[in-house]
Amino acid sequence: MLVYFIDKTLKSNIISSQVLPLAKTTYKGEYIFLIHKSNKKKIKYLNINIRFYSRLRDFLQYKNVKEVYVRDIKTFFFLYLWKILRNKKYNILYDFRGLLNEESFYRNNSLLRKKILFHVEKFIARKADRLHTVSNKFKEYLVNVFKTNKDIQVVPCCSLERHPRQREKEESIKFVYIGGMSSWQKPKSIAKLCQQISQQIPNAHFSVITGDVQQANAIFNPFSIPNIEIKSVPHHLMSKELRKYDFGFLLRDDIPLNNVASPIKFVEYISNGVIPIVSPGIGDFSELVTTEKIGIVYKFKDSINKEEIFKFLEDPDIEERLYKISTTYLWSTYYELFWMRSDNS
Repeated sequence: MLVYFIDKTLKSNIISSQVLPLAKTTYKGEYIFLIHKSNKKKIKYLNINIRFYSRLRDFLQYKNVKEVYVRDIKTFFFLYLWKILRNKKYNILYDFRGLLNEESFYRNNSLLRKKILFHVEKFIARKADRLHTVSNKFKEYLVNVFKTNKDIQVVPCCSLERHPRQREKEESIKFVYIGGMSSWQKPKSIAKLCQQISQQIPNAHFSVITGDVQQANAIFNPFSIPNIEIKSVPHHLMSKELRKYDFGFLLRDDIPLNNVASPIKFVEYISNGVIPIVSPGIGDFSELVTTEKIGIVYKFKDSINKEEIFKFLEDPDIEERLYKISTTYLWSTYYELFWMRSDNS
């Protein structure tokens, strides 16, 4: 039996979009998604085998467990200690979705807390039986910094579908940003960039799609950007909405936290034919944009040249390249990989 252990810290929308899709697989063995009961009324079931738990020790009722998937520290140590103390034979697959020590330092600026979490994550990287992570840059980090020699599979954030698109020529060029207004998502830098573009391309149109419209207005309005709308769009309509736009913004600081990341925003853009405008150092994506010629890498100290924008709009093959690359980020590409079993499973 394969058990996916999902604790209460994971938001229900992430469970539905980035965890439960893994159940659509060619794997024929028995499996269970063991999800904390706090998400019971919020997640989409997708016709898969789900059980809910309230305490970690509820896991102990399951027999013949061959492998356990886990992505949080607390559950890992519970499973690891139980395995050692009771001589259990299951393998632990730990999924590194982010660098907790860097995230903690970014939020709290505590060097002591960062050092503690660094050694905790290093221990996990060395003691888990298998590892998953979201980018090749993250895999390099695990090998070079944590010095692990474990089996590491790269499984980025993915989409369930992609949409072929034939871009139609319109009077205005449409730019979009989707996401929150937290400082690490660089909304002020995006506003400044929109302002620069509007000065070069007067008929450019900008949309900010966010769950926090009020805060977005407070951030963007002082920049006096013409032709801008700020709105909220239900998640189930997001793909249809994105297909209206030409370019999408994804900006981050060039720091270790972002150097190993795999923002789902990038995948949402390219799977709907939106040309990404990214900053340097975002996981594998910034380099991918350059090597595959599917978008623009924007450095904060520079400005985007309008000729570069028109170059992509006039490129007859840009849609084909975006569609091809988006295949790499479909869940169907990773189903067999995620359920890959050892010979004795």
